[in-house]
Amino acid sequence: RILSGFYGVLKPFDGVVPYRLEMQAKLSIENAKDLYEELTKLKIPVVVMEPLLGGRLARYNWALAHELSPLDPEATLASWALRFCGSFDNVLTVLSGMTFTEHIDENIATFSPLKKLNAAEFAALERAAQALLNLRTIPCNRCDYCMPCPYGLDIPGILTFRNEILSSKKKLSEKQILKRYYRAVPEPLRRADHCTGCGRCNPHCPQQIAIPDAIAEIDAWIDSLKAEVVS
Repeated sequence: RILSGFYGVLKPFDGVVPYRLEMQAKLSIENAKDLYEELTKLKIPVVVMEPLLGGRLARYNWALAHELSPLDPEATLASWALRFCGSFDNVLTVLSGMTFTEHIDENIATFSPLKKLNAAEFAALERAAQALLNLRTIPCNRCDYCMPCPYGLDIPGILTFRNEILSSKKKLSEKQILKRYYRAVPEPLRRADHCTGCGRCNPHCPQQIAIPDAIAEIDAWIDSLKAEVVS
């Protein structure tokens, strides 16, 4: 069994909602500011999981790079996220998923020794986080729990395509965006216009994305791009 500072006693296979708790998650406890502060007050060490939001913070994003790269041109976006987590005194450990040897090397270099963030760097991260929120990207981590779609859609491919366009520094024309869409989801029957809105994917999404709504919005956007190109 696991004793959680937020959920109480947990047994194997217990489901928890929300799936991801942010360190600044608000609590319905009197005089509690956020999750991290309350755990610190109770002297419960914090274990940070998914510090890169399932890999989203490791991918290039203009909004983040614009704020952070001038402070340290050599640092990756992933290392900024890891340093942020490690800069809180009550964080016991940071559990970061790694796929390649390079990821292991970078994580070791980031934490050995750890250079905690200073006030200017914390402020830059705050600005970067706000800029990222303003992009209105879809919080898809490509976990594929929503797959397979009963109607054959490439759900992660469609959502990730949208995020990559929003995160790009380069201003793309309608034709260029459509070309990228057809390259991201090459099979026509797997594209957004074949979504029936059945909603079978929704219960499987750990990020609680309203997937049919997001797909419908992308489909309408693609249709508007096609209309612009034709006109």
